Amino acid sequence: MNTKNTLLVLALSGILVACGSGSSQGTTAPGNGTTNGTTNGTTNGTTNGTTNGKTNGKTDGNAIKLTTDVKTGTKKSLSNYQSTKDINQFVIDGQTIDLMPAGISAGTFTLLNSATGINGDNVQRFISGTKYSKTRFGILTKTGSNDVIAFSQGQVTKNMPKTGSAVNYEGGYVGYNHAKSEVGTGTVNLTVDFVNKSFSGSSSADSNGYPGVELSGGKIDGNKMSFNNDNIELKGQFYGENASELGGVYNNKGAYTAAFGAVKK
Repeated sequence: MNTKNTLLVLALSGILVACGSGSSQGTTAPGNGTTNGTTNGTTNGTTNGTTNGKTNGKTDGNAIKLTTDVKTGTKKSLSNYQSTKDINQFVIDGQTIDLMPAGISAGTFTLLNSATGINGDNVQRFISGTKYSKTRFGILTKTGSNDVIAFSQGQVTKNMPKTGSAVNYEGGYVGYNHAKSEVGTGTVNLTVDFVNKSFSGSSSADSNGYPGVELSGGKIDGNKMSFNNDNIELKGQFYGENASELGGVYNNKGAYTAAFGAVKK
């Protein structure tokens, strides 16, 4: 996968690599039909109201989107990637795909990296698992395409909290390193101030060693989140009843694209 445009939205992948409550370690080169690295633990059965890797629920049909050119980091508009009303589906070039195929269950992330995708759809999926019941997020690539898609979608919060000045969220992210054409995963910790409508936090280095990010002074507007400085552009939103989860996408210096999610503690 060489020159790629980057759309930040929410996604999944094509060979099961990372499962369970542990983190994925190692590297994954999307689109080459191989997966390198190890996984810690597996999860079978039902987790937080989900069965067989499926999160039950709908979306509002609007995924968080941010599009950049892989080489230059210049923003672009790509309308051929869309959310649907089903939290487990996404539309790529007019084709509706299942993000988490039936029979696959993963607690943290599912990394599916076959060149032919699932049922011949040619889509590689790097997707959040059943730890998140109100959102799906991740990265998608497609054999023969120059685009990397990162996204976040789910059941958007309608009743935002009005109290709580230090509410902690813990979760993870999956990111694409453009220089090395590899995917890695890491952890995310955010502190949200619903009173003053702000947030701060950080992410760890990813499983391939790419540095994490530090966030301070992020803004909340309704159920939306945003953060911008010279290096990072982040967009996100809250999901579930009383903002039980959050998620979004960010681009770091035009060199690293990620999708993230976290659960209220």
